Amino acid sequence: MADRERVLLLGNGINRVGTTGYSFDGLMKQLLETYDSAGKINKRDKPFPLLYEEILAGTNETSRSLLEYVAGEISKLTANGLHTLVWGHYDTILSTNYEYTLKVPALPFKTVKDPETRFSLYRCSTAKTAEGTKTLWQVHGEADKPNTLCLGYEHYIAYVGKIREYITEGDGKKKFAKLNTKLELLEKGETVPLIHSWVDHFFFSDMDILGLNLHTAETGFWWLLSYRSHKIRESKPALPKNNIRYFAFISDTQDDKAKNTQAETIELLRALGVSVETLRVKENDWGEAYRRALGA
Repeated sequence: MADRERVLLLGNGINRVGTTGYSFDGLMKQLLETYDSAGKINKRDKPFPLLYEEILAGTNETSRSLLEYVAGEISKLTANGLHTLVWGHYDTILSTNYEYTLKVPALPFKTVKDPETRFSLYRCSTAKTAEGTKTLWQVHGEADKPNTLCLGYEHYIAYVGKIREYITEGDGKKKFAKLNTKLELLEKGETVPLIHSWVDHFFFSDMDILGLNLHTAETGFWWLLSYRSHKIRESKPALPKNNIRYFAFISDTQDDKAKNTQAETIELLRALGVSVETLRVKENDWGEAYRRALGA
């Protein structure tokens, strides 16, 4: 294969730098305050997709209403300098974030690919620059299309089904080949278009993962990493091993529970063939930590 592109899988971490950031914990707290004013729901350590389902089940609202509320709240987020900085290091970004802070004014993004109404396998945005093309995949949906927001457990598991179907069967329209067909054609030395969906980058690109906790609730990513591990070890024809690197931040503000969860995540990632680079957050300056990661 030719030299692989290095892409970025970017989580919500950079959105939390500055005064207008948000977290999923904060988002769930807002949902509880809005839709569970009686305080009947105990958040505890429930995975957020299931907590979302509990909130939805306890209201008279439709799923669409909750998704529109979330879309409205996250659309209030404003960009910080990191949203522009990342584009100086990567031409392709896979983002779990719903809002549009990565569509910085300097890049004239236009949406291309399939106008999906619920899932986000094929839809992306591109921006042409003098140096080339920038591509943004909003893999968990986007605010202007509330039905695409991947929040609840039902949506997550249905999405994993779509991801698995695409990898193992193709897109169903015989337009895009399944992974094994691509590998067979590569083994024969044929030129094969490899990237039709963001999931293809897990197999055919080098990847950095930044600002993403990778909780076990992130079933789609864990399935892709597990399937990639299987294919590298057992596939015939073989899947050429790409390089996936995860940035783990160590902060003095972490409690023991957070440290243990992070340690377990790192163990799982290494077992699945992902390299892990740890970076210490100095004096709780997360902006500086992200800038160091981007310079790594």
